[in-house]
Amino acid sequence: MKVLFYPGDHRKNERHTQSKQMMLTQKLGHEIVDIEDGGDCDVKFHLDFHTIHANPGYFAINANCNDVSKGNVDRQWCTVFGYGAEINPLTYEGLCVVRKNVAQGIHDARILVHPIKPMPGMFYTKLINTRVGKDLFRDIRLVIIGNEVIAVIIKEKLLANRFNQRVNYTTKYITSKIDEWLSKDEQEKVFEFCVNMGLDYGEIDCLRDEDEKLYCVDVNNIPGTRQEFETPEMLQEFEKLLQKFRL
Repeated sequence: MKVLFYPGDHRKNERHTQSKQMMLTQKLGHEIVDIEDGGDCDVKFHLDFHTIHANPGYFAINANCNDVSKGNVDRQWCTVFGYGAEINPLTYEGLCVVRKNVAQGIHDARILVHPIKPMPGMFYTKLINTRVGKDLFRDIRLVIIGNEVIAVIIKEKLLANRFNQRVNYTTKYITSKIDEWLSKDEQEKVFEFCVNMGLDYGEIDCLRDEDEKLYCVDVNNIPGTRQEFETPEMLQEFEKLLQKFRL
């Protein structure tokens, strides 16, 4: 099967070659082609690194995932789950707020004392308490293939390194035992959320608060290979996804 990653030439775009969807395609033994080769392909995979972009207008995996801004992610989550994390930093009555860039992949989250005046281009949320044990904070990353949760990646860090992307996680592992981390109702709602987001393939970052509510804080429609986790189920479902979008 020939798979085209578009737009752009993957031979000239290092971010393409470091994407997990390209890695899985290669592990399954499929051929990766470029638009410069004529664009002859069996499957198109849309890779656009802009946080917000226009719908490309062609049939491709992730073609409808065109707004992964923090605000849209939270709005879509709220539509399905009935709650979100966004707050007004001037009127919020909780203890602290988290400020982060609205764009994807910036990793600039800061915990602030409020009230504070909102800054353009920034997104404000409640502080979600993900503490487990004495000093660890847990992130839950859901691997999405065909809109469904196929695997769960558990990541834990010490308090001092909670928002530091340069420090490795104290604990990190992947599991296919979805029911141990999400209820059936949550799994169904995540599926609906991914449909609304247009996310056929990707990974979403979630946090579970002390009240047991699950929040989504980021949608990664082009996850990188820095975390080379995979399960047999991931490869099987990725193959099914490619077949589903066959032209």
